[in-house]
Amino acid sequence: MAHDHVRTLWWEKFRKKFRFRKGQEQAMYIAWCTRAAKRLRDLFHAIHIKDAPTHWIPPYVLQQLKEYWATEDYIAVCRKAKASQASSTDGSLHR
Repeated sequence: MAHDHVRTLWWEKFRKKFRFRKGQEQAMYIAWCTRAAKRLRDLFHAIHIKDAPTHWIPPYVLQQLKEYWATEDYIAVCRKAKASQASSTDGSLHR
């Protein structure tokens, strides 16, 4: 998740391009945060798992991400999440 000051910067840039009805800005902000978070997760997933192009991310940041993704703590969290996704409870498969 992005830091608050970064999220605010992105929101302000987005908000300048659109007009909202009076009283709807809060609902739009919540919807925007949800979609922006999903998009950011998808972008990082594409880099990490699919080795997607990274022209939008500075090389030093990419290096830090790769170092983090190689840590034992991160690998353990991934294994635990994968096991949870594959488990079944009360006959239904969780995905």
